[in-house]
Amino acid sequence: MARTTIRLAPYGPASRAALADVIAEAKHDDPLAPVTVAAPSNYAGLALRRALATSPLPGSSQPGLVNVRFMVLARVIELVGAPRLAALGRSPLTAPYRAEAVRAVVEANPGPFADVALLGSTERSLQSTFRDLAGSSSEALDALAGLNQRSAHIAALYRDFRVRTAEFYDEHDVARAAAGSIADGSSALTDIGRVIIYLPRTLTAAEHHFVAALATANGVDVIAGLTGDAAVDAPAREAWEALGAVEEIDGSPTPPVGTSIVAVADPEEEVREAIRQVNGLLLAGTPLHRMAILYRHASPYSLLAAEQLQAANLPWNGPSTRQLGQTLAGRTLLGFLGLHDQRFRREAVAGWLNGAPVLDAPGGAPVPSHRWETLARAAGVVDGVDQWRERLAQHAGSLESERTQLDDAGEDQAWRVRRIERDLRDLARLRTFIDELAARTAPVGVRTWADFSGWARDALDRYLGGEGRTAAWPEEEAAAYREILKELEQLKGLDAVRDAIDRPTFRAAVEQLLERAAGRVGRFGEGVFVGRLADAAGVEFDAV
Repeated sequence: MARTTIRLAPYGPASRAALADVIAEAKHDDPLAPVTVAAPSNYAGLALRRALATSPLPGSSQPGLVNVRFMVLARVIELVGAPRLAALGRSPLTAPYRAEAVRAVVEANPGPFADVALLGSTERSLQSTFRDLAGSSSEALDALAGLNQRSAHIAALYRDFRVRTAEFYDEHDVARAAAGSIADGSSALTDIGRVIIYLPRTLTAAEHHFVAALATANGVDVIAGLTGDAAVDAPAREAWEALGAVEEIDGSPTPPVGTSIVAVADPEEEVREAIRQVNGLLLAGTPLHRMAILYRHASPYSLLAAEQLQAANLPWNGPSTRQLGQTLAGRTLLGFLGLHDQRFRREAVAGWLNGAPVLDAPGGAPVPSHRWETLARAAGVVDGVDQWRERLAQHAGSLESERTQLDDAGEDQAWRVRRIERDLRDLARLRTFIDELAARTAPVGVRTWADFSGWARDALDRYLGGEGRTAAWPEEEAAAYREILKELEQLKGLDAVRDAIDRPTFRAAVEQLLERAAGRVGRFGEGVFVGRLADAAGVEFDAV
């Protein structure tokens, strides 16, 4: 009969040894038997794989792991539940879909949010609230509606949100679907084999339902960590004792404490002090990959740490310090989308041209941005497309007149003539570029998500040169470019939520899309790990 076995082990070597024991038990005499380890983070999965693969499992004489997969619990649930939902014609509720559905319900019924409906903060707050309400029963929503007028309106908005996103599924839906698939004897169970949940965090109600179904059908092992602090460990003990038999691994966990506290004046000095300690530990023999610099909030520490580690010439790895919108492709796209609303101010155009290798013509060369800015300033351009056209034309006329006057001045003025001719050539290129840019930023007949997505992608291809040009960029920038193209492709599907939008709506959606981190820096295990406390969950370090 299937069951749930919970082992409580001290965090660190004891919990990792318990994991090795369970993997060995799951494989019995079959080294090819599938085992899936649900790790607390992707980084923990990488660290565990490397650590366990270097020494033999209990009962084995050879090191190595065969057919053991490490992934986060959400990914395990997705592998089991997503096919069931796909068969019903439902698609994932991605961030763009969620954001657009929230915008749509607020526009249809703003209520007390009428004065702030267009603010990004309102949209983000409602998205967060709707995530909290996910999986709520009709009775729970009725109770919420009975609290006060604002709560009643939020409940009404959420009901509308669920109707508009009925064809999509979120993490709660996929967990329930995964539990259903397991109950029906899904073939996915054969693929994932024995599931071991390693150092889990607090489970959601839907995740508890999945674990319970998995325990009934196939058995599940849980290795929960103990810190040694009774107040911290008590809730975990109670939660897991309710799910199955608990076995406590011998060991005396020592509650984690700081070994030193340093008071400094500002975040910059905090980071500098951390790097001094890293250097001291390195000189004392601690390898860089066994050290981590962790913070609770990314701002301002992620960027400060990256800059100062680079200045100290210390290798590091971790989540990217930049958002997609801060990459070359991201800056180019956001700048392009903002030019029209900024009335083509000279500073805005110059900043956009200086921010990336924008091409002067399809397949051409990067624009001489500083040169063009100088010419625009000399022409007296301030803002407005008409002003660009008129004042650049006037400046060209003035230069033509000056050149005519200098034609009879003799050889001693030839250098001035050459300078004017160069200015006229550059002005002609700039005028052509501005005319095309003005036309591209004000497209005709663009009204659907698919239209706007194609328009934005065409702009990236035109001004950055497409895959052929970006392939020569640094890998991090090229990867960000490809990721942005994928995000734009996803936006086409939003026509299912609302089939007619305007430019501000599209721009707001792109800005939100590009707020997420642009991948990662370096390879895990090479250099100091730098990230949030949550990123390091389940990973062992000698110094933090």
